[in-house]
Amino acid sequence: MTDATYQWEWPHTLKWPKFNNMGENVDTLKKLFLAGEALNVNNFIKFFADECYYQFGNFPPARTPQEIKAASQGFIESCEGLHHRILNISIPSEDTLLVEMVVTYISHSGKIVTLPCFDIVKYEGALIKELKIFMDINPLFQD
Repeated sequence: MTDATYQWEWPHTLKWPKFNNMGENVDTLKKLFLAGEALNVNNFIKFFADECYYQFGNFPPARTPQEIKAASQGFIESCEGLHHRILNISIPSEDTLLVEMVVTYISHSGKIVTLPCFDIVKYEGALIKELKIFMDINPLFQD
């Protein structure tokens, strides 16, 4: 994946400076999070291999970028915005990242909820082969 494929308004590394110079996989992850924050599912799915595994919390897993798009579209439409705050990234092997963060969601009603999250990300070359998101999203939808 080259930077020419994705156009950004500002260098993605400025948002999470603590995690600069950690390698291509971390840079790809940052771009993935920015696509998510832009609520642009079409850009989000470009980071995944054709055959992949994506699971968000207790939702059923998706196994292709198109399944990720279908599974994510309703959720994205329910959010007005979101923000990832990366707390820690560990690299146990060259193709795996462990990511601890908190994610703040803003609903269309104006409700703001910040939730703990832990991701396991596995790569196949420059693309994401597996993303497991460990988070309970239910507080966003509770009154």
